Amino acid sequence: MGMYTQLAGDALDWPALKATSGFGANVVVDGFPLSSDGKTRWNNNHAELNFHKSIRNLKIDVTAVDSGTAVSCINWPVAQATSLSSIVFNMNNNSKHLGVTFSAFKGGGSGIFMGDLYFFGGDRALTLSNQQFHFRNLQFAGARTAIKIDSTFVAVFQGVHFDTCGTGIESGYAGSLTLLDSSANSVGRVIATRETGSGDSSIAIDNLNVTGVGSIVTNYANNRIILAGSDVPITVDTWTQGNVYFGLDDGKYMQRTLSSPDKPDVLLDAGGSFFTRSRPVYADAAVGDIVNVKEEGAKGDGSTDDTAVLNSILLEYAGTGKVVYFPHGYYVVTDTLYVPPNSSIFGEVWSTINARGSNFKDENSPRAVVQVGKPGEVGYAEITDMLFETGEILPGAILVVFNLKPAWQGAVGMWDSVVRIGGAASTGEVLNCNLCKAAFMLMHITQSGSGYFENLWMWTADHNIDQSGGPNINTGRGVLVESTDPTWLVATGVEHNTLYAYNVVNARNVFFGLVQVETPYWEPAPAAPVGWLLNSNYHDPNFSNCNGRAQCAMSWGLRIVAGRDIFSYGTGVWLFFNGWNGDCANNGGNCQESVVSIEGIPQNMVLYNVNAKSVQNVLTVNSQLVAPRVPWNQGSWGAVVAAYLRFSGKRNA
Repeated sequence: MGMYTQLAGDALDWPALKATSGFGANVVVDGFPLSSDGKTRWNNNHAELNFHKSIRNLKIDVTAVDSGTAVSCINWPVAQATSLSSIVFNMNNNSKHLGVTFSAFKGGGSGIFMGDLYFFGGDRALTLSNQQFHFRNLQFAGARTAIKIDSTFVAVFQGVHFDTCGTGIESGYAGSLTLLDSSANSVGRVIATRETGSGDSSIAIDNLNVTGVGSIVTNYANNRIILAGSDVPITVDTWTQGNVYFGLDDGKYMQRTLSSPDKPDVLLDAGGSFFTRSRPVYADAAVGDIVNVKEEGAKGDGSTDDTAVLNSILLEYAGTGKVVYFPHGYYVVTDTLYVPPNSSIFGEVWSTINARGSNFKDENSPRAVVQVGKPGEVGYAEITDMLFETGEILPGAILVVFNLKPAWQGAVGMWDSVVRIGGAASTGEVLNCNLCKAAFMLMHITQSGSGYFENLWMWTADHNIDQSGGPNINTGRGVLVESTDPTWLVATGVEHNTLYAYNVVNARNVFFGLVQVETPYWEPAPAAPVGWLLNSNYHDPNFSNCNGRAQCAMSWGLRIVAGRDIFSYGTGVWLFFNGWNGDCANNGGNCQESVVSIEGIPQNMVLYNVNAKSVQNVLTVNSQLVAPRVPWNQGSWGAVVAAYLRFSGKRNA
């Protein structure tokens, strides 16, 4: 499969790809194909650049292949803007069959999400080698090893269920591993891990139900049982391996049960797990329920101004129960595209909203490109398979704003979508600009809005997809979260933004699954804010505590200011350069003073498995540096803290 490819079956009747008996030790679907000489893979082996592809609504059956043959169902060493979802893998029991592999010559990529996958049989149902990943709703039955981790830095497993497997997760090398809202039945070992006595190989277990389990956590090298299993049903509420912090002092290495966080009911489903929702598929919609915007007058040709016609379509069909379908194309807008309450929007292979024009030029009066609801409005809004970008330098553009209050749990959401600044031919002058203020902010979830957000990549480009070269793009801000109604960010990545990736200010009821961040390659030369006027209306950090320290005034990976009921289960903040010079990242060096900032006194806030690359300290708490990489927290891709619990409201020590 090449880039910009989606393999999608009938949502009502999933088709099957069946390997014949003579198929051999090959791959049924290869997401990173070999070249004709068999010596290199696509894009010169760079799996971390293997973007924009997905597979869904499919069955893959290799049961006709001899059980002694290591046939693979899917090879998937991918980067962002990718997904596997709604797939059944049929393999023989007690066989060498493989489900999902990450075979590549240079690492396994930099992915974000896969979910709703069902594995039957096999030797290793899922073999993971990737920088980071969030897995939601994976079910395994009859696998020798359900999940084999060859290499990863952040892995979040949410809603994973093991039934009659030898081992649930064999962690050969994982910087950090979270197992959340999951279960195991008739399993020998749920997790087989390393014991390092330091931050490396951190584990966070939250709400794990087991029955008929030999051990829950085992040292895979010597089979020492770290956390015993049970023949009768038991629940592991919260258990951690790794460095745990209860305050500003040095953390303590622990392998123990901790007090469970108090989770508000509004974030949970009826069974007490964190709420999740798969992407809408509209499988029951009749042909007449689908509104094709091109048939209604939109052009999507990359040059015609579609603003007026798209706003007219969205207003006309809001509240009618119809789905507004954007065929693949580039829809130019020169003013705000308003999504009214009770709207459903569905794209085709990342149908693109391309912003242009003077309405988005004023950074003193930033303006939404796409506005979901107005403050005070209530209803539903669903956005799936869309891409939002600037087509020119727009320092006043906020790409997507969510104001809408959901009428019910999960009524507002966005799935499998991308926000992109630069990096593609369609972005025009941004493609090769030098520190241009290309956009004000990528996404804003306002005080009145909230929602469910899954598999989103929000990218200020560090390289070009359509041609060679690397731009220096100065996007002011990543994602600002101010919501107080429940908000779930499940598998999101935000990269290369000047002031911050995630800014969570006075928010309440927020769940973070995987949080993936890369900082701007050109900082701190120049340092933040790099020409941006700090705007208190948008709660910009001012870096006033830096006092000229070179590696201080740089983009925050995750900034949390006050608020309450905030839960984060796996963060990776990666640094590679200072001023495009990679020396700081070599030989255990430092590229930034700290990457996670906690300010004020958040109430009932917990951070699990916080990972960072090439940093001096993982966290800053009210301007005080906390959790130094050396010597206490070395591991993962540089540093990892298993749990930061100072603001949890619990006494665990």
